[in-house]
Amino acid sequence: MKKTLLCCLLALTAIAAAGCNSSADSNKNATDTSATQAVSSATEATEQPTGKSYIAKPNYIEDSDVDINNTTSQGRFCYSQLSDKQKLYYEKLRTAVEQQRKGLYWNNRECTAQEIDDLLNYITYDYPEYFWFSRENTGAETINDKLVYRVKFHYEYDADQAKELQGKLKTVTDEFLKEAKKQKTDYEKSLYTYEYIINNTKYNQKNATAGYNYFTEMESDDVLACWNITGVLLNGDAVCRGYTQAYQYLMNLQGIECAYVVGDNHCWNLTKLDNEWYYTDVTWGDPFTEETDPETGEVKYTEDGIDYSYLNMTTEQLLKIHKPDPNFKLELPECTATKDSPTAIRGDNPRD
Repeated sequence: MKKTLLCCLLALTAIAAAGCNSSADSNKNATDTSATQAVSSATEATEQPTGKSYIAKPNYIEDSDVDINNTTSQGRFCYSQLSDKQKLYYEKLRTAVEQQRKGLYWNNRECTAQEIDDLLNYITYDYPEYFWFSRENTGAETINDKLVYRVKFHYEYDADQAKELQGKLKTVTDEFLKEAKKQKTDYEKSLYTYEYIINNTKYNQKNATAGYNYFTEMESDDVLACWNITGVLLNGDAVCRGYTQAYQYLMNLQGIECAYVVGDNHCWNLTKLDNEWYYTDVTWGDPFTEETDPETGEVKYTEDGIDYSYLNMTTEQLLKIHKPDPNFKLELPECTATKDSPTAIRGDNPRD
């Protein structure tokens, strides 16, 4: 029996992860509740005695230290849609995440708690290589009679673990790029990356439907890895978030703009090929068959090759299977081009 993929979407506001639950409403409720709590904690200040021995300055990134026109964030999908002021705030937060700071003080009250929350979400959408970062908590406290936000960062891997994994990832991606460089066109690069991930990754239905609400509930590093690029590139084992971030990461390494899109308890990619936008769902491109052993009751999953119909789709094609998150505050383009779809180039199966 062919089984439709039940995929999971990790809520990237305050909640660490929404499990791959078949109930979209339960995931939405968990996400909404956590987001509300995050904003509430950020807006309800805890009054502290004045004259504290510490001040915000040591943990504050000056505006002059940020150049919004000279940053790796240029060309990233979310960053490109922000105002100059938002870009400045985004870069301050991103620098802290990149350096794995435990937190920082936010002296500028022009940026609200909700805006900080949104910007941190955009960073997780734009930077799949920050696999150590999955959630944040904002809070406010009085420092020397001045109300400031204290932004606390939560990391799933400590600095030593992250460095070790980065080294392993570089070895894998260096090998990937040797072959990827042989691909001449944007379409060929998208096709090669799509096939590379599917051929080297098994969809983990067990973890996808385990009902995790937070990363901290996950019992091992291997389970955690399913939700980021290390699951695909190091373990060959992932759920939709891992597939989507890995595709985004590998396309970005090839100089192709690729974004992460959140939707109906699922996620997929938006990729710019030959100056035209397309949607791609690598997870659904890796179908499987579910079978139950009649004697033991054990459920087994068998990989069923590659389905190319989810590579480089139009908006019309995407909306037949998925709906983007209506709460996403940035604009998604209307994808109408078809010249880089597999069907337009070589038929349903581009390898036939």
